[in-house]
This record gives sequence, C-alpha cells and structure tokens, in this order.
Amino acid sequence: MKKTLVITTHHPIPETTGANMRTMHFVRFFAQLGSVDLAYTFPSGSSPEVASPFRSEVRLALRDGSGFAQQFMGGLLRRRPIPIYSYTAQSSDYLAQLVAREDYDYILVRSAYASGALFDLSPNVRARAILDLDDSVSDSLYEPFLTDVSGLRRMLLRLNRAVVRRHERSAAAAAAACLICNEKDRPRLTVGRGRPPVLVPNVFTPAVSERPACEDGGFFAEDRLLFVGTLSYAPNEAGLRWFLATVFGPFRRSFPGAALTVIGRSPSTELEILCRATDGVDLHADVDDVFGFYAASRAVVVPLLSGGGTRVKILESMFARRPVLSTAVGADGLDLRNGVEVLLFEDAAQFIEAYSQLRSESVYDALVTSAQSVLQEKYSVGVFDATMSSVLTRIG
Repeated sequence: MKKTLVITTHHPIPETTGANMRTMHFVRFFAQLGSVDLAYTFPSGSSPEVASPFRSEVRLALRDGSGFAQQFMGGLLRRRPIPIYSYTAQSSDYLAQLVAREDYDYILVRSAYASGALFDLSPNVRARAILDLDDSVSDSLYEPFLTDVSGLRRMLLRLNRAVVRRHERSAAAAAAACLICNEKDRPRLTVGRGRPPVLVPNVFTPAVSERPACEDGGFFAEDRLLFVGTLSYAPNEAGLRWFLATVFGPFRRSFPGAALTVIGRSPSTELEILCRATDGVDLHADVDDVFGFYAASRAVVVPLLSGGGTRVKILESMFARRPVLSTAVGADGLDLRNGVEVLLFEDAAQFIEAYSQLRSESVYDALVTSAQSVLQEKYSVGVFDATMSSVLTRIG
C-alpha cells in the first residue's frame, strides 16, 4: 500500500471549481494505490455531508506579511516571491516532521502557489515529489497585482514577476516530475537538460447525482447563452466584462430577446452592479445546481482574453451537450477544432456569425456529437490515469 501526501492551497472539498476538481482527480488516482493525506492552507467555504477520502488532514499557516514592503523583502530573502506561499516556522517544521515520520511514497504539490513547500523538503524526499503547474502564476494570474499601481511599487512588482518566473522554473527542476495541462507551458518550464514537463489533461467526470437534465440537446431552446466560471478569478471577470461591453449588445440586436445567464462563485460588487444594469443578463452567484442552468441554455460562451491552464468548464459544457462559443484564449490548450468541436470568435461580428451557424440543426447536433467524442477520447479518467501511471513509472 502506497502513501501519498497532497499539499495544496484550498481544501478541495466541497468546492467544484476547475482547480479543486483537478486536485480531486489526483486524490482519486492516488487513493487507488493506498492512503492519501492532505496539507492545505485555506479551509472550505462550507461543510456539506461529503465523505472525506483523506486519511488525515493538516492546515498550514502562512507567514504574516502585513505590508507590501515587508512581503516583498521577506519574499526575496526567503526566495519565496509574492505570491508564492511562505509558511510559518511552526507549519514548516510540522510539515517536515510529518514527511519524515510517514516516509511518503509520493508527495504531490498542487500549483505554483504551494510550490515553496518543495524547497522545505530534503533532496532525497524531492526525488518522490510531483509538482503540478496547471496554471502560470507569473502570467495572467499575476496581472491583478499590477492593477492600479504605479511608480516604484509597479517597478518592484515587475521585478518580482521576473523572480516568480525563475521560481517556477526552479521548482519544476527540483521536483522528480513536473505536470502541466497545456502544451504551451512546456518550453518555459523545461530547464537545461532536465526532463520536460508531462502533459496531464484536465478531465471532467461529475458525480452520478450531477447527470445533466439536458441530454436531449438544446437546439430548440431559446436564445439564451450561459457563462459559467469562478468570478473571483481575474481572467474570468475581465473576459465577461469585455463580452458585455463589446459583444453582447450587437448580439442582442441581431437576436432580439436573447439573454445571458452568468453563473459563478464570489462575484465582485462591481460585477454584480454591471450585470444588473445590463438588459438581458441574469447573475446567479454560488449556485448548487449548475446543470439546471445548462438545461435552460442553448449555447455556452467562454469569452476569455487571458489565463493559463485549460478550461474545465468547456469540458463540463461538452458533457452537458451544449455547443461552446469561445475565444482562442478560452479554448487554448484543449485539442478542439474550430467548426468541429467548438466555435471560435474574437469580436462581435465573428460571434454573431458563429452563433448563426447554430440555427442549423445538423450543425448544432454535429458540434455536440463531435465534442462528446473528444471528451471521451482525450479528456477521460482513463487518459488521466494512464498518464499518471506513466509518471510514477518514470520517477520509480
């Protein structure tokens, strides 16, 4: 029986965001080999009756940094640049003791945020460590730190960003294996003659209770679009704002009475006000039944202009049998063909043209059918497990 420790940011139960869904796929995979322990930083927002797959859990406390200057200088001194997590001495010591006591066969570090924990491990322990970098902290996830800042602080943040990029490469090299979910991340994380990262795709496998109420397709549904995404994730909010400002108005003029339903966790007050002020837009925050909204929609829109990793929500939409209209960035990293499994757009005119294709029942059904095939062939649990098995074989 193998023993695995998962070090992550947010407790993965019961949230169903893309990041936590990916975490739980790793947990499910390692649970097949033996026991899984969890070390996390932030607790779950709620506590439904969900059976925990973890043998034991420990919460790691972050080192206090009350001001920007203190965080910036402390990060440079400890080689943990903002926003890479730096744990308190007590948490770091406990983690080291836990690893030594349990002698884990595998240690999975989920995300760049938690990657500082790698450097608290001895070299022989890092030989059993796997780092999953499903999104790049130094790229689009860093942009919020540069918002509304100028002068010396902006200059320091840009310097810090370069340090974050070096940290990500160093962490990838320090682990026995580095995992990615988007092929474009491979070059920036391949260091020297080190082993290149392994592509482990995102997958979508809902619980039996989450079977969609829309398996018959949505061709005859009203002209209602659906946006689903964590609204506290900066690229999601920015993309939605762009869509409302530049695309949705012309779309409504071409398709009178068309509507947009926005589903997402933790929207900002400003975004809530914007949605309420935009005719034809309904915002539903922190909902339990996402698939009920898929059933009421005709198509799904993914209007992202930035962001790394891959969009689990596109896979979810494919599972729910709804065509996806996406920007190229939104569909980046997924092996989908424009006009075959997805419809791509970059402005209002292209969006209207793409949506107009869905007036044909044969086109609509062909998109749904092709997407279902790709979901099974490339983004299934079997593909995920086979890839992870090869990773474990490689690290021994």
